Amino acid sequence: MGEIIADENWYEYIKLIAAFGFRIGYRGLLLFIDEGVNLCKITNRQSRENNYEKLLAMFNDVMQGKAERLGIYMAGTPQFVEDERRGLFSYAALKSRLGDSRFVREGYADFGSPILRLPQLSREEIYILLERLRDIHAAHYGYDPGLGQRELAAFMELTFSTPGAEEFITPREITRDFIGLLNILHEGTVDFDTLVYRDGYRVKGFASGGNSDGYASFDL
Repeated sequence: MGEIIADENWYEYIKLIAAFGFRIGYRGLLLFIDEGVNLCKITNRQSRENNYEKLLAMFNDVMQGKAERLGIYMAGTPQFVEDERRGLFSYAALKSRLGDSRFVREGYADFGSPILRLPQLSREEIYILLERLRDIHAAHYGYDPGLGQRELAAFMELTFSTPGAEEFITPREITRDFIGLLNILHEGTVDFDTLVYRDGYRVKGFASGGNSDGYASFDL
């Protein structure tokens, strides 16, 4: 008999799909849930806690072996996890399961913990990211990469020239602007120096909007 997938049973069907994937030759199913911060933005407390209760059931099933061939990754901001008023830590059962060991401190990490805290990319890592993006773009469109160390270093210098960029800029913003730069250069109507060294260049997420502190338009 057929059944409609709804709020009450969708997770059971996720487990069923994982089992089915294994039966047809895959090793299982990885479920990625992004933008977890939207859960803590739910204003109705009961609705928010219902979602957290479902997350708790999913966590328990995976950790206790009741969800075979299923892996779950959930991405969110520190606020989503640590806010004790509306985040995951506001739900006592989740806080007790997700909290760090008392031995975890600065400079040490427990990579077997349910929560993996991702540090900001270093400048060296961002440079490598730009190299990879350049090479992928060139391979996709079938041309020889024309940007070398000088150009990548210049792009990074301009990217981090705005006060606050070192702390708040995200890989998403850097990737967006760099891919846009590559697209324009690939059209062949302008060269790198003309495009990048024009007055007022800034990564879009850090453009000033008339506020004297210069932080008018970026999102945390």
